[in-house]
Amino acid sequence: MIYYSLVVLVHVYLGFTIPLFQLAPMYQNPWLSIYYLLWCAYLYYSGLQIRHGYPMQPYKQTFSKDTSLWVYNVWRAYKATPFIWEMKVIIDWTVTSTCLDLFQWFKLDDAYNTLYYNSVQADQRKSRPEFTHRSYWEKIFQGFCFALLLIFVILAPIFLFSGINPILVKNPVKAGTLTIDIELIATGNSYRIFETQANRILPLTKADDVSWRLYFEPDSNQIDYQDMQKLQFNTYAESQWTISPPSLKRFINDFKSVSKDPSKEASIVNFRAYWSFNRDNPTGKEKT
Repeated sequence: MIYYSLVVLVHVYLGFTIPLFQLAPMYQNPWLSIYYLLWCAYLYYSGLQIRHGYPMQPYKQTFSKDTSLWVYNVWRAYKATPFIWEMKVIIDWTVTSTCLDLFQWFKLDDAYNTLYYNSVQADQRKSRPEFTHRSYWEKIFQGFCFALLLIFVILAPIFLFSGINPILVKNPVKAGTLTIDIELIATGNSYRIFETQANRILPLTKADDVSWRLYFEPDSNQIDYQDMQKLQFNTYAESQWTISPPSLKRFINDFKSVSKDPSKEASIVNFRAYWSFNRDNPTGKEKT
């Protein structure tokens, strides 16, 4: 019924409607005549197809005959792309008349893929002379390197979580230095006035951990007090404050000039403290 309606609609539209609209018969419009002939050819072959039916062909997988390197790589990309193979199988099963359910159709398509892969392997073996040994490069890249990769995958977690890993080995502080500088805010000049060494390095106790957490919020709750240390510095400097006469004179003049300025209501000096610690590791960066 749909085919008959289409035949009538095409003839009425091309034979009467368009010529009436253009005020010219069809034979005077060559492009309309060609378009009409194309429709006639389409309707003719469609009628033959409806009369004799569609050819019945068994299910064929897309990659089934060509085993060339180019088509094989396209097949590998098609299989490796996520969800492309699954979507194709589902669409094929949806539009195909079959007694198989969807999961059996998946198995059928997978069987075709396996056969195609075996065909490619068989054609590649045919291209090699009989009894030819595999090359040394192939043994190195596919044998030796692959074996090293497996050994690395097996042993890497062992080394990563064992005591051999320097990350997991305790790296305590061996020495510490405290330095204090005075900086004049107006001029930006700074002068070192104090430097001392740590005289005692002690492990942190539970009481110390509770005490310092009352005043400081750690970045991570996974910090264990047993991995922390407490350093006690001398209350006096290790050496006398030595400053050259020109620097001392400049410091006195700068201090007098900023202290006499009545517009400066804020602090006129800053005190900056610096800590440095020495450890055994990492090598080359023992001082932090």
